[in-house]
Amino acid sequence: MASAEGVRDLLGLLAYAELVAFFRLSEDAALAPSLSDKAALGGMAVAEFGHFQLLRDEIARMGVPPEQAMLPFVGPLVPGRSDLMVAGGYAKWGMTNGVAAALALSSRLLGGHTEWAAVLDSWSAAWLRGVPRAALLNAEVGFEMARGWLSPLTRPGGRAPAEGNGEVRLDHVGLPTGISTVDGVVRRVPAVCPHLGGVLRWNDAEHSWDCPLHGSRFDKDGALLEGPATCSLTGVGD
Repeated sequence: MASAEGVRDLLGLLAYAELVAFFRLSEDAALAPSLSDKAALGGMAVAEFGHFQLLRDEIARMGVPPEQAMLPFVGPLVPGRSDLMVAGGYAKWGMTNGVAAALALSSRLLGGHTEWAAVLDSWSAAWLRGVPRAALLNAEVGFEMARGWLSPLTRPGGRAPAEGNGEVRLDHVGLPTGISTVDGVVRRVPAVCPHLGGVLRWNDAEHSWDCPLHGSRFDKDGALLEGPATCSLTGVGD
């Protein structure tokens, strides 16, 4: 089983992301305006935690403490070279792991020795053996992007969505349009994420436009709620 360690590390990243998704949805549920919204978001949070438990248990069956497999990575961008360093895999825990990454990188660059930093090494035999799986995950992102751009072709226009709903349409020359109806008001925004061009999807529970590629979120008017995108959507008018 030559790629077991690489699969373990990739499962660790996925488990990390599922746990963070659980935290985010739990917080959203607590702030939701109605009981039905709280219940819907709470159910989504429970589902995310269920995914985390499945991944955690699978990692444990591989004989590795799940917490170790869920650590971020720090070190050379290319194996064997020290002129270009990288740090990532924080899964939105950057306030703590970002500081740890900075300490590990500064120790490397200044010729010091930080014993605990070895567990964060960006490249190891395990990571190299996990490259095929990583390529598959990136291919899935590419598939989602292609599907997002093709789907609006089947929805050229029509009546406004029902209350609380939204959909992406190609109703004019140019970018797809996200159309939603909330509180009786029909809103239109560009349905393309400004981060890397993914086509957004409507989130019925939170009344937001979410990017399926990297998780950026925008409210019903197109205002940025959560990155990695750094700007809001530009309105296209009614």
